[in-house]
Amino acid sequence: NTVWDIGTYFHILFYYYPYIKFGGLKGTGKSKAGAVHAAIGFNGELFAKATPASIYRFAGDTRGVQVVDEQERLSSESDEMMAYYQVFNSGFQSNGAVIVTNTDSMKVDKWPTYCPKVIIAIWGMRETLADRADEIILLRSTNQTITNREVPPPELDRWRPIRDNLYLLMLQNWIEVKEIYENLTNEYEFEGRRWNLAKPLIA
Repeated sequence: NTVWDIGTYFHILFYYYPYIKFGGLKGTGKSKAGAVHAAIGFNGELFAKATPASIYRFAGDTRGVQVVDEQERLSSESDEMMAYYQVFNSGFQSNGAVIVTNTDSMKVDKWPTYCPKVIIAIWGMRETLADRADEIILLRSTNQTITNREVPPPELDRWRPIRDNLYLLMLQNWIEVKEIYENLTNEYEFEGRRWNLAKPLIA
């Protein structure tokens, strides 16, 4: 998770970037985990019951981390979920985009969907989307001190030094990271898409 958060500041250098999917029963801290990623990650934002349009417009405007909460129906076949899949299925790769017809002008608009994403849902996902994500199943803690912890909002000062240091890290090291990424060889026996998604984190 830490490497993933650091990598979000460099993700524009990569051809692919993996999603994180938090699963687990109610009360296991999925939303809290997502809130931490929103607070630390690059231009992070927490969405709950977001519309597909707001997701890809945010991606195009900020390229920031999207933490999409309460996506309990991601395994369904509804029209709404199909719209989500258009965004999620393409947003892990740098040239990912959706094509939308503007109902007022009847012109076709192309919106980029590429940005780091955290998906939070109790249930699983369709196989094509799961192939783009590293799933972490959380378990309910019996330690009340842990379960009662709160995650401060991203705008509070306690998060700012972490983000400032990560911005500085990116500005000082992006050329070196880009060179490492472009020259990295697969010594880890990953295959196909798993290598594509692991490569930026290894770099």
